[in-house]
Amino acid sequence: MSDETCCDLDITDNIWVEGVVDVPAGKRGICMLDTLSRAQVIDILQRNPRAKKDLLRVTTDPELVELAQTVQLLQSTNQSDDQTKQSARQGLPYYTLFAGRPPFAQPKK
Repeated sequence: MSDETCCDLDITDNIWVEGVVDVPAGKRGICMLDTLSRAQVIDILQRNPRAKKDLLRVTTDPELVELAQTVQLLQSTNQSDDQTKQSARQGLPYYTLFAGRPPFAQPKK
């Protein structure tokens, strides 16, 4: 990793660093924090329970540390069977409209 990376602490066993290899100069990997926007980092922190712990372990960046300390996990929503059936009746995903046929006019039967 370059000196200009957000991942400046422990990069091992961390969701924010991919492809960690041990080379003679030390461990190297791809710091995902260097490629993600602030909104993407917030989204991950809201949805992944491990993200906060790993973020505090991998970076000293003050803005990222503040996000780790302030962004809360979203509550998971489990719909009941009745709600699921009702949602299914309200509409189908667009890709089911053609039922495996290409999206062009079909001949009348």
